[in-house]
Amino acid sequence: MVSQPGCQGVTVFGDDADGEYGIFVLWNSEDNAAAAQVTRPKLQEFFPGNVQRLPDVRLFKVLS
Repeated sequence: MVSQPGCQGVTVFGDDADGEYGIFVLWNSEDNAAAAQVTRPKLQEFFPGNVQRLPDVRLFKVLS
């Protein structure tokens, strides 16, 4: 993810108590965020046997 154009940072977080985990990726533009979706199939290879449900994918505007 970090090697994709426009990626400004990646934060992985989670809670072992409830099994909820996530990843936050900061992009410099909506166009770069959309273009990075090509990495999604590679990420999905790790889901079978490792996740209880598919992730929720959302795009938020960042207030600065």
